[in-house]
Amino acid sequence: MADLFPIPTYHADDSGAYYVSGILVVKDLSGRKRYTSIRRMQYLGGNRTNILITSNELKEQYAHFEKLGEPMEVAVMFGIVPAVVLSSQISTHLYHTDKLDVAGALLGQSLDVVKCKTVDLDVLAEAEIVLEGRMLPHEREMEGPFGELAGYYGFRSPQPIVEFSAVTYRNNAICQTIFPSSDEEKLPMALVREATLFSTVRQVVPNIKAVHIPMGGVARYHAVIQIEKKSEGDGKQAALAAFASDKDLKHVVVVNDDVDIFDSDDIEWAVATRVQASEDIFIVPGAKGSPLEASHNLKGVSDKMGIDATYPLGKEELFKRTSIPVKVTLEDYL
Repeated sequence: MADLFPIPTYHADDSGAYYVSGILVVKDLSGRKRYTSIRRMQYLGGNRTNILITSNELKEQYAHFEKLGEPMEVAVMFGIVPAVVLSSQISTHLYHTDKLDVAGALLGQSLDVVKCKTVDLDVLAEAEIVLEGRMLPHEREMEGPFGELAGYYGFRSPQPIVEFSAVTYRNNAICQTIFPSSDEEKLPMALVREATLFSTVRQVVPNIKAVHIPMGGVARYHAVIQIEKKSEGDGKQAALAAFASDKDLKHVVVVNDDVDIFDSDDIEWAVATRVQASEDIFIVPGAKGSPLEASHNLKGVSDKMGIDATYPLGKEELFKRTSIPVKVTLEDYL
């Protein structure tokens, strides 16, 4: 496979060359629904890689085949439209849907598919490159270290083997990849997590206005929530709901609707001028966290911190922001 397309090594201490941008396709056990997700695969030579699978659904499905002593059929697509990448980040256990159907809804049209040559799976007809193969039962190879999402190297561990049986590709195929831990990797997961976060918080704080999961928080550890505060406790309740929506979240800041949640300076200003730590900050120790986060792996748990950076009701005049009473239109001067 290495003779057909380049397989990059991304970081100084990576254990080898990796495929990192492929969309893995498998059928569920009923055969009626597809799972799609981005999975990294370390190249082992010849037609073999190992594969890191982290979702519970995929682990359970592979365990089912492994118990039977049978391989699990897989296909890996490279070079597809961004809507498929975005939909691949949706949580299967939350929405129980075929992610390719979501991609079609985002595009406003159905997606053309073709049958694989050597496995019983459908893949997107527009894919630039497709690898077909099987995850072998009861075989493992050591994988890692690898430079992961948070900017640290992950652990070395035994992972399942994929043995490929076919490679198909378009004429003059574009071999597309994603640089790990860059905004190109983070942005799709942040957008999907924002949608889930907004929906979850709105169930208990209906006056929520907007949410933002910033790139600086590795697109999953930090969140900012903007609310129209209507009752005391709204800020803390919004933060608590956020933690319930996503175990990976560590730090949540809640602000009034006069704060621009996409401006880090504005958020810092709100924390600096509206927060009294003894009253407005709460900590939940020893909760679930992300295994991709280095400090979480010290003990296997993470502390959560919520910051209510909203001002008290009835004190609007005290917290009224300064403004300049002149509107300047640059076009009048340029």
